[in-house]
Amino acid sequence: MPRARRQPTPRRQPRRATTRRETPSYVAVPPDVQAILQQCEQQATLPGMGLPPVVAPVRLPSDPRTLGVDFEVCSCCSREVEIAESERSNDHRAYCNPCYTEHYTHCSVCAAEVSVGYDFYAPNTETPYCQGCYMTAFPNCQACGSEVPAEQLIAAPDATQLCRACHDTRFFECAGCGHTVRLDAVAYTDEYDGDNYCCDCAPNNEDDDEAEWDQGRQVVGTTFDRVGSRRKFGVELEISSCTKHAGLRGNTVFGVKYDGSLSSGKEFVSPILQGDEGLEAVDNLCDYGKANDWTVDSSCGYHVHVDCGDLMDNQLKSVALAYALTADLWGRFVTKKRQQNRYCEKLPYSPEEIRNVNFRTILDMTEDRYHWLNWHAYSRHRTVEVRLHSGTTNGTKVVNWVKIHTRFVDAIANMPDTEVWNTFAGKTAEEQFDALMRLAGDDDLRRYYARRAEKHGRPVVGTAMSDLELAA
Repeated sequence: MPRARRQPTPRRQPRRATTRRETPSYVAVPPDVQAILQQCEQQATLPGMGLPPVVAPVRLPSDPRTLGVDFEVCSCCSREVEIAESERSNDHRAYCNPCYTEHYTHCSVCAAEVSVGYDFYAPNTETPYCQGCYMTAFPNCQACGSEVPAEQLIAAPDATQLCRACHDTRFFECAGCGHTVRLDAVAYTDEYDGDNYCCDCAPNNEDDDEAEWDQGRQVVGTTFDRVGSRRKFGVELEISSCTKHAGLRGNTVFGVKYDGSLSSGKEFVSPILQGDEGLEAVDNLCDYGKANDWTVDSSCGYHVHVDCGDLMDNQLKSVALAYALTADLWGRFVTKKRQQNRYCEKLPYSPEEIRNVNFRTILDMTEDRYHWLNWHAYSRHRTVEVRLHSGTTNGTKVVNWVKIHTRFVDAIANMPDTEVWNTFAGKTAEEQFDALMRLAGDDDLRRYYARRAEKHGRPVVGTAMSDLELAA
């Protein structure tokens, strides 16, 4: 009987593992990303931005979702963030939204990403800009350097871009032709409505010997190398013969008026001047006078006003005392005849009389303005007026007188009255001259006024200056 064939035992199917799946930090990370993970785990810090030590995030070469990654690690706080909710910076760092907004913002114009701390904000707003857009939106005024919204910047005739304040102190719009013209070219101002006109639109009075007009607007200084002082000043020139002076209308900031102290002619009065630009206005007037043969006589004087509006009473007292102590020295620089002029009298007080009084008392001691140093001008203009110089059309004389007095007031204002007394009281003319020129700090002025004193027969140096020194 044949042996029964044994039936094969059915093969048992292997049991599927049912272990619980743990949530990994990175889900379904493909093998080609594992090498990147191992490299990042070895890093201690992240480069740039000054971020704290964190576990480096995965630097994915492409969109993480194409590689099967569901989460990223924030480069700042190391918190896991779903890719759909993460933010990426321009350098491909991953951030959670709070950390991203803490470290980055976006330009409101071009939307470029900007690191916090390197962003710019519009004045008085929370509107962020990148540097390039900010400089375009808020350029600098080319006069004062302040930032101005681009739409408020004004293109001046000299091709400069100015803020409104700087533009209005330099230019005006002619009421006749509408052109923008420099303020020092105001030719005519209507006395009823205050409109200004350029020389082309103003009445033509070139042949009018009696023509008079008001001075132009203040000349604001921007450079001070030549004058050597930031102090404001004013100039009054009395001219006995001023041929064709009406032709200056529109070409000068000086006003022209009648002066009863003159036998003939006119007085030319500046507005407030400052800086090298102020000296240039003086030069222009004197050059015009020289070209038209202007002359002066013994009735003419030259007065300079020096601004004292920024000084306290104790500083003003020092200035008054210094001028009183050096009265003889200043007189050596001008003609003796000028010192005898009834409109330029000696001071009504001595240095000893004002040494122990305050400045207000000194003002009360000045009876009128016709002294060589006029403190009455302080009550009206906040200036001290030096009336000592004789009339002149010489630009060098006018300019140097401005330089020496503005610098003198600058220096004395920083000295207490006791120091002023010790510097000038009881000193010889030579010693006072040396002290004055040390305060002025200008060798050219030293030589100039040494020559002036010697010319008038009252030298301020120990021996006569040599021809070489005089020519220097």
